[in-house]
Amino acid sequence: MSFTKFFFKQIDLFGYLPQNTYRNKDAIKPIENRGYCDSNNEECTLDLYCLKNQLTEKKPVFINLHGGGFVAGDKKYRRSFSEYVAKFGVKVLNINYGLAPNRNLKEILKETICIFDWIKENSENYGLDSDKIILCGDSAGAYLS
Repeated sequence: MSFTKFFFKQIDLFGYLPQNTYRNKDAIKPIENRGYCDSNNEECTLDLYCLKNQLTEKKPVFINLHGGGFVAGDKKYRRSFSEYVAKFGVKVLNINYGLAPNRNLKEILKETICIFDWIKENSENYGLDSDKIILCGDSAGAYLS
């Protein structure tokens, strides 16, 4: 394991509880670990968060991409953040993407872009307003955004 991967895994390990203490009792997760990219459905997965009373309403989409230096990280570390953002009346797609060294940056970008096709294909089913999309991320996720 490279030092970079070790370093980011330690951040995730020690930061898991502090990053996931917030709970929004009105938020739900109707989709969990759904693949969004046919070429890499195992790693490219998403969770959908929204408010209970807005499940069927058409709402803007907030895409959150986790950090981790492209070698580590996982959407599970952004669960509280996703529940928090949902309270602002958006549907939050908290996504995972392929990581290095199994994927190079070009492949990671290509796979991550698949999220937009998934939104178009599923906008009616989940009330996603494909004309109003917000991208957000931290660290490597910010770079991808």
